[in-house]
Amino acid sequence: MFTDAALHEIARRAKEKDTGVRGLRAIVDELMMDIMFHLPDLEHKGRFVVTEKVVRGEEPLFDKSLLGQRKTA
Repeated sequence: MFTDAALHEIARRAKEKDTGVRGLRAIVDELMMDIMFHLPDLEHKGRFVVTEKVVRGEEPLFDKSLLGQRKTA
């Protein structure tokens, strides 16, 4: 889930770079990289909220300590 403030920050960054929709996609792809690769391995999934602080890189999208909790097959 993206907060309204996060969406505004993403749009602001894309406008600042003057890259249009490709810039928007690149910003969102970068934000989602961790979750795309690590979420499938987590035993306990939850709700992840992308805030403007996450977009700015001021806080992580999810607690990296959860990566140690891998699913057992």
